[in-house]
Amino acid sequence: MLDEYLSEKCFGKENPLGKVIVIKGQNYSVSAVIKSITGNSHLQFRYLLPLSNLPEDWHRNKWGTDNCIQYLVFNSKINQHDFEKKLTQMLYSKNSIWKDLKGKLFIQPLEEIHLSKGFILDNKGEANMRNVKMISIVALIIFLISVINFTNMFISSSLQQSKSIGVKITSGASRLRLIKEFIWEVVFFVFISFILSVVLIKGFIPVFETITNISIQINIASLNFLLIGSAVVFITIIIASCIPIYFSLSMEYLRVCY
Repeated sequence: MLDEYLSEKCFGKENPLGKVIVIKGQNYSVSAVIKSITGNSHLQFRYLLPLSNLPEDWHRNKWGTDNCIQYLVFNSKINQHDFEKKLTQMLYSKNSIWKDLKGKLFIQPLEEIHLSKGFILDNKGEANMRNVKMISIVALIIFLISVINFTNMFISSSLQQSKSIGVKITSGASRLRLIKEFIWEVVFFVFISFILSVVLIKGFIPVFETITNISIQINIASLNFLLIGSAVVFITIIIASCIPIYFSLSMEYLRVCY
């Protein structure tokens, strides 16, 4: 099984199914081609070979070898503790050395591997949940500062437009109409700001990856991105519009006009 990148590299635009690849003097027939895996996935490979084709020096038939990571898919919910206990007992029955060493087998959910300490076989390297939380807090602080600055900008704008707003009120314009106009103005600026921020982020990601040597995958069309982006836009609109509206409605525009 090849991924799209390796398939194109080996066979170009031709159909690779059924074609033969020679690896260390042994022939392998291509049975399938899958999409190339994204850089932020725990599973990283360009091709897959049958386990039975591994050389004997890999000890593939010996209990106790840790040359490969084993993945399990359960059809139903299990008791993790009981399963690990049975798994360890089976290992002891196959290889008594592990019993003497008091070794134990355990399972770990795939989505928890990268941010969990002590898991030595993660292809992507161990990350630290503490660092993720710290970066998230910093991002939240930056977001709040941006919203505060955005709010101050609209308060300042309402002060500059106080005379024109006063004229509209004295001319018979309802406050509800003025509030709607103000909210639409905030919505317009927030959406423009959000779109520009996404463009800038996508533009600077290659630069950041070059500097830090870290691969960053952001899928703008993903559900998580859309939900988080929508939440950020909605919260910004609420905060950036409610405070200036309250401030504006508390002003005495008739006095301002004179």
